Amino acid sequence: MRAILTVVVLGLAVPARAQLPPLPEGARTNWTVEAPEQLVAWQAFDPSRQLEKLPPFLRFVTIGELADDGIPWAKTFLAEHPLATAWGVSFLEVVRAGVFSIDDRTPLWDEGGAVALWMARVAYREGSTRSDLGPPFLTMDFWIPDPDFVDFITDRGHYASVGRVSLVGEAESSLEVSVVAPGVSIRGSCRPEVRINTRGSSGYQVLFPPATSMSSRVVRVAFAGHQVRSCRSAPDWEIEGEHPLASSLSISGLEFQSGYHLVGAAYEPIHR
Repeated sequence: MRAILTVVVLGLAVPARAQLPPLPEGARTNWTVEAPEQLVAWQAFDPSRQLEKLPPFLRFVTIGELADDGIPWAKTFLAEHPLATAWGVSFLEVVRAGVFSIDDRTPLWDEGGAVALWMARVAYREGSTRSDLGPPFLTMDFWIPDPDFVDFITDRGHYASVGRVSLVGEAESSLEVSVVAPGVSIRGSCRPEVRINTRGSSGYQVLFPPATSMSSRVVRVAFAGHQVRSCRSAPDWEIEGEHPLASSLSISGLEFQSGYHLVGAAYEPIHR
């Protein structure tokens, strides 16, 4: 989870085995992710259909403002999609891991079981309380294929829902992703390049639940040591359904990421 998690996090370039930065005290629950592998890509989306998910102290980051700031990919994207100035920026990733636990409990799933996350870039509104521990993201959807595990973590203040998610195959040959959740079907495939771009990063992120959920706790994550490979085939997600993701547009092709370590913790909200 680097895009928990991906390239635009823009952490400091460090060796792949970089030391994890420490999390602050006061955690209510604890996350651990070890030996992860994931497919991830960035997607532009229409925020007008998602405004109810925004907490009052956050706003969506738009492609237009990034282009105005001189970000090259944003200017290129708007040259191809001039009506998307007000669209938001998000990433969709599917992750499997040797260890994925929250409060020492792990999901029960079949071989190839994974989790899927749709996360949007957000910024703090002027005058709101801000966290000084990494850039903020809004959790749009978090799909896990174990209903009991979903109940377990939502009872602890996390936002998640049930979806059938799998990531099968081997990084040295090919990988296949499938996500089936209410209103959406997602497929993706990747033949990772042999060359590893060791864009190891070390840093933090702050993950907020949507305002439409019953969840309240803020998740802070610390991560280090990503290895990234481009995919040689099927560069984009295949997304169908009535879900807002189905109308999203690809910003970047799929990447395969692995080798990092991540810890996280949930805290009582301090924002207003």
